[in-house]
Amino acid sequence: MGPVAYLTDAKAIPDDVAVRLDGLDVLVLNALLPLPHPLHLSIPEAVAVALRIGARRTFLTHLTHDVPHAELVAQLPPSIVPAYDGLVIDVHEP
Repeated sequence: MGPVAYLTDAKAIPDDVAVRLDGLDVLVLNALLPLPHPLHLSIPEAVAVALRIGARRTFLTHLTHDVPHAELVAQLPPSIVPAYDGLVIDVHEP
């Protein structure tokens, strides 16, 4: 397994996939809205997936503009943050 997984446009992450992502350094995961959506992970669903996978750092992407960045940061666990335009993630192979 590499140090980064990029999972977007997902509605669910099957258990067998989550197991294969164990030990991940960086997870990039879609989180569309605070409320459920039929085709994409909601923010609460994405947080649950991120915690289940347990990556050292998780960046939420594909967010709508309905949730202000600072407000979302205040609601998330420390290892999970919203991504933003121009974000550069430093990744080092072990």
